[in-house]
This record gives sequence, structure tokens and C-alpha cells, in this order.
Amino acid sequence: MSLRPLLILILSLSAVPTAQAWNSAGHMAIDLLAWEALTKQERDQLTGLIEQHPRYADHFEGRMPPNIWKGSEAEKKQWLFAFAATWPDIVRRPSPGVSAQDVAEFNQGEWHYINLPIYLTPADRDILAAGVTANRTQTPPPDPSSPHQNILQATMSSLALLKDAKTPPAKKSIALCWLLHLIGDAHQPCHASSLYLSPRFPQGDRGGNQLFVRGSFKLHAFWDNAILDTGRYNDVRGKVQRLVAQDPALKSLPTEIDLTPKTWLLESYQLAQEHVYDAAVRGAIIAAAGEEELPPLNPPPEYSVNARKIAEARAKLAGQRMAALLHELLPKIKFEPIPDAIESERAAPSTTPQALTPVPVAEPVRPESKLTHWLNSDTNKRHNQSCRWFGDTDLGRPCTADEGEKCLVCGG
Repeated sequence: MSLRPLLILILSLSAVPTAQAWNSAGHMAIDLLAWEALTKQERDQLTGLIEQHPRYADHFEGRMPPNIWKGSEAEKKQWLFAFAATWPDIVRRPSPGVSAQDVAEFNQGEWHYINLPIYLTPADRDILAAGVTANRTQTPPPDPSSPHQNILQATMSSLALLKDAKTPPAKKSIALCWLLHLIGDAHQPCHASSLYLSPRFPQGDRGGNQLFVRGSFKLHAFWDNAILDTGRYNDVRGKVQRLVAQDPALKSLPTEIDLTPKTWLLESYQLAQEHVYDAAVRGAIIAAAGEEELPPLNPPPEYSVNARKIAEARAKLAGQRMAALLHELLPKIKFEPIPDAIESERAAPSTTPQALTPVPVAEPVRPESKLTHWLNSDTNKRHNQSCRWFGDTDLGRPCTADEGEKCLVCGG
């Protein structure tokens, strides 16, 4: 199916809205695939910028797995880059280290998707098309932080914030996390579509979130888990290593690749039409037209096999596009010059006036970490770095020097 009719569809739709994306493993796999194709300098620039995040200590360092925490700097940077793409999902709701204030400040529920309509039948189109209110606007709003943006708008807004020299480093870091996340989202078919049918879904099924598969499992979640259905970081790394071994070209930047977010979404929309809402799914929905409650879908085994193949292909493509886009973007990330007063405080006293110099993203001023100890979450004991239990408990996390109770062996 040609993308041109789909492009015409978006252009012709007037501007007038939920969804979780790939699971955390899916997002991390895409980022690790991109990591494979980036240079060491690019990796250092990106992780240096992530370290400028205003909630870096709690939301990033505080969630680093023990084996990574004790590993090399290279391993920590790789994990940090992969984990950054999951941050927009982490701040969706309060959790350990994520406060209600964090959710109020950082969560952007509308940014994850665009509901391009898929009508179950031509009759549904005739009945519903005029009343569809989903935001399908292509132009980003004047305020790049506006909560009322679809995924296409939010991607462009994130890029604009990263390129703007006036954007403070902390906001650039947030924008980078969002960009990494949205690139992944754009390649998930359920994030570019919604099924409309009358009278059951007059405003769409929210990208498969109102359809259930074999019980209480949402169709959207079914596709979220199609890349990998485990959240263990070591499993994610193993998956990526296997994909790269099968296709060594993933370790290099692609020579020709489409870096237009609109194209990515149109591809996902087409895949949703043909594979998410395939003939078997549509047939089951039509067969239940007279029932008050739509029974759970029971797609054949080949549906799952096909979903995994599509998800893998989309993950590899997303990783390649991410790497190529970041390769182009990094030289454009600039910072305003440091004011004289601030520069004089950082530098040693000198009688020679210092010129204003930009702060390169490759050498960020990393806030001093306060997470110098390890907290055993099971016993609430705090261990210092000399302790045999530092980073080596089944349940635990990095912590400050005053959290929990001190270990009686090392003194905490």
C-alpha cells in the first residue's frame, strides 16, 4: 500500500484527542540498537546530557541495577542511554522515587500517540468521520511544552528544544529523554491508529486499549510486548546482541534512511490497518455486533508470530533511524555562553579577562552524586562502598549517606 494516500489523509484531516508504548524492554532494545551505531564521542555527549536531568539522582541513578552499578563506566553509560527512553513512562504515575509532584510536572499523556482513524466498515466511516475529534494536527504549537500535543507535534517540539541554544541543560535533558521515547513510540503500530465503529467506539478504541485478547490482556499491550516480554536488562542486551549478530549492518549508520517522523507514523498506521486490525480481528468484532459486551479476541497462533516479526523489524528500523537522527542532531545542540559572573566563579582567579565560551554538550557539568551508599530494601540497612553487601543484595538501590539504618559490619 502506497504511503502517498495516507499522507493525503493526514493533510486533509482538520485539527481538533491513550496509550502506553513498547514496554520498557522494547524501548531499551531500540536504544541499544541505536547505541551500536554511535561513536564513543556521540555516546559520551548523549549520556553527558542525560546526566543534566533535574531528577537524575532519583529517577536514573536510583534505578540502576546492582550489576550495572558495580560495572564499568562504559556499562553504566550504555544502561543510562537505554533507560532514558523509558523515563516518560516512569513519570506516568507515582512509584518509589517518583512523587506525585514529579507526575504533575513531567507526565505528558497526550504526547505518546496520534489517533489516525481506521473504520471497521465503510458504513462506520459515513456515520462517524464528521464527528472525530482526535488531535491530528501536524504543526507544533508555539509552546513546545504544551501538554496538548500528539506524538508528531511532540517529536518536533523536542527537536526544537534540543537545537535552541536558549534551552537550559536540564530542559534539554528532558527533551532528549522524550525524543528517544517518541522515536520508539512512532514505530509501534498502535500509537498511530485507533479503530472506529458505531456505536461501540464512536471516538475510537484508543489504539487497541479498549479491545481485549484472551481475557484481560489489552490488544495494545499485546503489541507493546511483541519485541520482548521481559523487563530484565540482561535479557534486553542479549536480545540486541542476537539481532546484531544476525545483521552486522546494525553496527553502522545507514547510508540512506528516512528521518521524517511523519513517514514513521504513516508506516505504523499502514501496519495497524493490515496487521493489528487484520481480517480475523475485524471479523470477530463484526460477529459480536449484537452483543452488549465485546468478548475477548482469540486470534490464531500465527497472529502472535506475525506480531513478533513486525515488532522486531520495527525495532531495528527505529534503532537505525534513532542513530542517524542523533548523528545529525548532536552538532546542532548548542548552549548559550556562560555569563562572566558565573564563569569567574568556576575559574581560578585571573587578571586576564576571559572570553565568553559556549558549554559543549560533550563536557557537561555533572551534578555531584549524593547516592554514595547502598540500601538493602529488605532490611533497610545502609552499606558503604567498602562493605561486602554494597550493591549485592537481592533487593536494593543506591542511596544517600543518611537513608536507612547503618550496617553493623561496615558502619554504613
